[in-house]
Amino acid sequence: MNKILIVDDEESMRLTLSLLFRKQGYEVSTASSGEEAVAMVDREIFEVVITDLKMKGLSGLDVLHHVKRVHPETEVIILTAHGTIGNAVEAMKLGAFDYLTKPFEPDEGILVVRKALERKRLIGSVEQLKNEVRDKYRFENLIGKSPKFQAVLEIVRAVAPTDSTVLLQGETGTGKELVAKAIHNLSRRERITLSL
Repeated sequence: MNKILIVDDEESMRLTLSLLFRKQGYEVSTASSGEEAVAMVDREIFEVVITDLKMKGLSGLDVLHHVKRVHPETEVIILTAHGTIGNAVEAMKLGAFDYLTKPFEPDEGILVVRKALERKRLIGSVEQLKNEVRDKYRFENLIGKSPKFQAVLEIVRAVAPTDSTVLLQGETGTGKELVAKAIHNLSRRERITLSL
């Protein structure tokens, strides 16, 4: 079950959002301040955090920073009053998934949370596929005992961490694609992440 944390210093907003998202089948926790939210995020993982932007003490931006530092995969949605939309857009530049302007229609809130969960699922799928490909084409999976093949492996180890362009030539079926993927997996480029 997807876990949502709602952070707002207004009790009525916390109650309204809790009821809305529990009806959708989500497990909902609430925090009445940024400080309480930060403590909760340190103890457990939430799929989505919905936080008010303006609160006494730690603000919604403070909560956003903390969530993204501790659990970067958690999606954060900012709640904002009509006059602070510019701040909400700034929050999105800092990593928030989206924002909702108070008051908002229940269907709008449900849709934004569903989109956030779908994005989280897609990123998880991409990471899983990347790990499967990385495991399949690991350097250690290149098998060969001949001196020439061992020489190729030494060249792969040497060029992989560089920014050099590599040309692989050879007969069909000699493993050029495996060597190319091994070079990629050992390179700095392999650590470039996909953002959706």
